[in-house]
Amino acid sequence: MRRAFTLIELLLVLVLTASLAGSVAVSLAGRAETVAVSLVADDIASAVTFAVSSHRSSGVAHRVVLDRSRVPDRYRVEREAGASSPNGSGWTRVAGLAGRYRSLPPGVVLSVAGAAMELDRSVIYDTSSPVASEIRVLGKSHELTLSMAPLTGLVSTERESDGSDR
Repeated sequence: MRRAFTLIELLLVLVLTASLAGSVAVSLAGRAETVAVSLVADDIASAVTFAVSSHRSSGVAHRVVLDRSRVPDRYRVEREAGASSPNGSGWTRVAGLAGRYRSLPPGVVLSVAGAAMELDRSVIYDTSSPVASEIRVLGKSHELTLSMAPLTGLVSTERESDGSDR
């Protein structure tokens, strides 16, 4: 009658467990980037929607700005303040969460097409002069494209990997 496992049986179990753990780790590593890219895209779409609805309700122009002067890049919603703005630029941050800078997670980059540039800042969407703009949210292996419609601010998202709309 056997009372214990042999050394070969124990090694076989360890090898199988290690290979399963390795395959799970590899599959989860790719998921983290996909989730980060999707969260950034959703948050920027929400910021544009907030800017448009704030503009409609208050009559004051709003914009979403990407700040590249610091690492990592960051973005926030601003409203037109005229000459009374604290920094003299004519724009000031909105109150609440939308006005706070949100930093991009590591490995996620924004590529902005059709945006006005101001030194280290890109205007992603401006309600006072809405033009169609496109933002590509890039990870190492995952990419989403946000398209902002002029005037309405309607945001559509397209996955580059499979071409399907969300």
